[in-house]
Amino acid sequence: TEEWQPGRVGDFNTTHPIKDLECLGPETRIRHHPSVHWTVVKERLHKQLARPFEDQWLFQVAIQIQQHEPDTCVLGITCTSAFLLPVTMPKFRNMARMLNTDHNMLVLNVTFYDSLRSGFPVFGVLDSLATPDYRAWFDTEEGLSFFPAMPEAEACG
Repeated sequence: TEEWQPGRVGDFNTTHPIKDLECLGPETRIRHHPSVHWTVVKERLHKQLARPFEDQWLFQVAIQIQQHEPDTCVLGITCTSAFLLPVTMPKFRNMARMLNTDHNMLVLNVTFYDSLRSGFPVFGVLDSLATPDYRAWFDTEEGLSFFPAMPEAEACG
C-alpha cells in the first residue's frame, strides 16, 4: 500500500514532503533573511490576520517570503500568501479563484489537526477574508458565472 504523506496527492505534490509543519527545523527555516523566524511570523499573523497594512514589518516580510522562499514550509507560504490576498488580489473574482486553487486545503493534503498543530493561523486568515461583501459577491451575476449555485440538499432545506 502507498504510505500517506502530507503534501502529497497523486501526481500533485509540493517540492518537498511536509514533515516539519511547524517550520521549526533547519530544513524549513526562512532562508532569505536569517534573523527572521517562522515563530515570529506566526505570532504576528495571529494578531493581524487579514489586515496586512496594519503591521508594516509583517507586510514586508510576507512579501519577501512570497518572492524568495522555497516551498519547504508549505503552511507558512500558504498562510502568508492568503494574508496578502487583499493586496495582491483585491478583486473578489481573483481572490475566489486563488482560494479555490492554491489555497485549497484539500489539495495541500494537510489534515485539520496538522494545520492546527502547526501554529499557523490558516483558518483565521481565511475566516477574516470572508467579509460580508466577499460572501455576498458569490450571489452576484459575476460570482455565479464563476461559481454556480450549489443545489441545496433536502436535509438542509
